[in-house]
Amino acid sequence: MAYKCIESKDIEFIRSIIEPERVIVGEMISEDYGHDELGGVESMPEVLIKVRSTKEISAIMTYANGHKLPIVVRGAGTGLVGAAVAICGGIMLETTGMNKILELDRENLTLTVESGVGGYGHGSIKINFSIYRGIAAGNRETGMVFGKIGIFLVFIILTVGIDHPPCRFGLT
Repeated sequence: MAYKCIESKDIEFIRSIIEPERVIVGEMISEDYGHDELGGVESMPEVLIKVRSTKEISAIMTYANGHKLPIVVRGAGTGLVGAAVAICGGIMLETTGMNKILELDRENLTLTVESGVGGYGHGSIKINFSIYRGIAAGNRETGMVFGKIGIFLVFIILTVGIDHPPCRFGLT
């Protein structure tokens, strides 16, 4: 697919629906947005938009699709596969501002969060891990809800085995 370059009319539209201070253009974009932790894959977006809602994402995605503009979504930039690098330039949506906890279901032990709940130092969530019989216990502040916690829980389940009670976690 042939993509178009960002034009001034595109930036004007974006700034009409997103607060202008959350729309960063060209050389004002930090070089940190040109790569992830993989290294070796580097390319800068033409426009960086710090989104805060799915409504904003939907509006930008609809516009970009209709105007054949390349778009990539990025969280904290800690990926290791280059998927959040703007290889074709265009628009980058940064989702770290979407940082709300939407639902805590204590019965099913699930937590529904926006994609920006994350990154060390976020400070909004503490998760207490414990396993029956004291095999592993600890209290760790983390925001890597989908990554680190999931890996930690899978590791505990695999370590304990299926003959032991399941692991549990709760918010403190």
